[in-house]
Amino acid sequence: MTLLALSLVLLAALTHASWNIFAKAAAESRHFVWLFSVGSVLIYGPVVIMVLIVERPVFEARHWLALSATSVLHLLYSLSLQAGYRHSDLSVVYPIARALRPRRASTASR
Repeated sequence: MTLLALSLVLLAALTHASWNIFAKAAAESRHFVWLFSVGSVLIYGPVVIMVLIVERPVFEARHWLALSATSVLHLLYSLSLQAGYRHSDLSVVYPIARALRPRRASTASR
């Protein structure tokens, strides 16, 4: 693996972990998901516009349906994650959201 690839993987991991920590810290805020979504549009919007200009993709109805369904699912996931963070600890919600089991406390005290 090149140094650039490793750096990008580590940056992605750091960004992902940071987002979840911020989401937990803002669990009581109803605006976090909205602000995060707006931020994503501001970051990715220019890239999408460039791809549309350069590549000129042709979208059929099924493509628009898939894009719409993905958007709705992503929004529901974000809102569900926020609800989970409001009701439980990061160490419980995050593993469940990643389809893993929460880690048990140490068995050394038994």
